[in-house]
Amino acid sequence: MNLQQINDAISAKSSELETLLAKTEPTMDEVKSAQTLNAEIDALNEQANEVKSFEAIKAKNAQRQTEVKTAVNKLPKSNDIKVGESSAKANMPDAEYKAYVTGLFVGGLANETARQKYAEVTGVEYKSHTQGNDATGGIFVPTETSSLIVNLKDTYGSFRRNTRVEPMGSESIRIFRTGDDVTAYWGSETGTLSSSDMSFDAVTLNAKKMYALAVLSEELVMNSTQNLGLRFAESVARQFAKKEDEAGFLGDGTSTYGGVLGLAGKLRKVLEDGGGTWTNDTHKGYLGSAQVCAGNTFAEVTMGNLIAGMRKVPTYALTGAKWYFNKVAFGETAERLAYAQGGSTAAELAGSFGQRLFGYPVEFVDVMPSADANSQVFAYFGNLTQAATLGDRMATSIKQDASKGFDTDTIYVKATQYLDIKVHEMGNYNATAASRTTGPVVGFVTINS
Repeated sequence: MNLQQINDAISAKSSELETLLAKTEPTMDEVKSAQTLNAEIDALNEQANEVKSFEAIKAKNAQRQTEVKTAVNKLPKSNDIKVGESSAKANMPDAEYKAYVTGLFVGGLANETARQKYAEVTGVEYKSHTQGNDATGGIFVPTETSSLIVNLKDTYGSFRRNTRVEPMGSESIRIFRTGDDVTAYWGSETGTLSSSDMSFDAVTLNAKKMYALAVLSEELVMNSTQNLGLRFAESVARQFAKKEDEAGFLGDGTSTYGGVLGLAGKLRKVLEDGGGTWTNDTHKGYLGSAQVCAGNTFAEVTMGNLIAGMRKVPTYALTGAKWYFNKVAFGETAERLAYAQGGSTAAELAGSFGQRLFGYPVEFVDVMPSADANSQVFAYFGNLTQAATLGDRMATSIKQDASKGFDTDTIYVKATQYLDIKVHEMGNYNATAASRTTGPVVGFVTINS
């Protein structure tokens, strides 16, 4: 019998048994019949369980066969199998694999064996990277190398790590941001509704060329693939990150900073566009996004200066806000002031000094001022994501020259990237305090003498 027939038999016998069990004074024959029916129902239940078990085994086996067929269908054809990729990529952590591929790629610039191994490991012919030469005459790096450099730039670069990064699909893009919000009004059922406009403005990003030069020994190129990849990526990322930090924090719009107007340059431009003179301390005080400090040295900065500047930052910018200092400047200002408080007060002020100040994180930026100077912006506090945008063309190209280091057995490799930085929110300049507006970041400025 199949499962349905067994269930029908159980149902019929259960009905008979129920009729017998309803009798108040059953005869001996009826008692025996009830016992027989009960035993038959138990036997039928056992049969049903066996059939169910058998059906479950059939279903499981069918599923197993489906999985095997699916797996077989997903296997590449014999001429598509990439042995190197299946072993190296499967058996290496992601970061190590990227470093390995990068090492093979860089080594392939001057070594045929490395080019062959690169094709074996990645399944991509090395020459494919030379088919889309960029404007510099370089070759575009593989995805593994590009992402490794980007990850390392995030590690080394404070500005990139903390600002908004906008991918650029072309050499020039426009991004829109809200200017003025709509205005809300109280009203009545019969009153006339007032309207207001939400304004928008655009920030234009124009990709600028930046290049970094890495010097590699021929011995390293020949003998240490993974170390080569990591050293190359680290060297390029450090140089790129340093230039990005210099442009983002210090940029004055000159060629030294690739034409980028960074935080310090933007603050000064706001002042000068408003008719002020940067070396005039009174004029610096008219900036909504600046806090003029007590002197022209780190030793003269007061607790009141830091607190006053921090309080200027709008509430909307406090989520994600950080302090930005050179570590020397931090030690001679914030740490000095914290330890001067004495006892537990110093620890409370510093937030147990895990690179925090007044409860907010501190980012150490090596390119920011580390020595006393007149009228310099030595620190910032606020939300950098809301103040600036870094446009990234997201493509890195490289080219090499073995002849330049012929006498020292070194190979010069130049990496090129395209990006732009725009600081678009640094408040205004106004002699009337009530008319000043503060952007999401405030700069701390020393006086002129």
